[in-house]
Amino acid sequence: MIVPVSNYPFGVPMPVQRIAITLLAVCLFMVVASQASALVIRQEVTQFAAGTVRFPVSNTFMVTNAVSGNKRACSGGTTGGSPVPTAVSSLPVDAPDCQLPVVHFLLGNSDLSPREIDLILTGVKQCQITLDTPLHIIGHTCKLGKNANNQVLSTKRAESVAALLRAYGYRVAEVKGAGAQHPVTTDKGRIHLNRRVEITK
Repeated sequence: MIVPVSNYPFGVPMPVQRIAITLLAVCLFMVVASQASALVIRQEVTQFAAGTVRFPVSNTFMVTNAVSGNKRACSGGTTGGSPVPTAVSSLPVDAPDCQLPVVHFLLGNSDLSPREIDLILTGVKQCQITLDTPLHIIGHTCKLGKNANNQVLSTKRAESVAALLRAYGYRVAEVKGAGAQHPVTTDKGRIHLNRRVEITK
């Protein structure tokens, strides 16, 4: 029996050989190129610190006094290309003293709304007020009405806030009413901001 011998090297037609060689060359080029331009990507943990201030008239928070720099969680030498972890301490926060909430009231009213109660309790907690911290409560009114009536109303407002804080175990060192003597604004459209109680320590 006579076995015919192919006229093609390796028994494969030349056009197919060229395609295979071209594909092999492209694959090799891609492997070499990817190795040559490979980047080492390493994760680094960054810590940021910032103070927060809560607006007295809404449940909105604003970041203030953000730390300008950052601190790498891993520093020092490397071992096998990986950073050597070192102890990470908390960043110092240069935020100003925490501002306790300012509580606002309706015209002629000294009752605390559920929203204002939440504002007070959340504020003292966020400012980390301890139960033995002496708190000073000062009530204010707008300029509407007689001075004598405003004095009484401002004191009632301060007493409402003081009673709430005492009920939760906080120490109230001073309760007083200032009437309309110390307005925060003289703008008629914003006069409601003067009907307030301020809490300080």
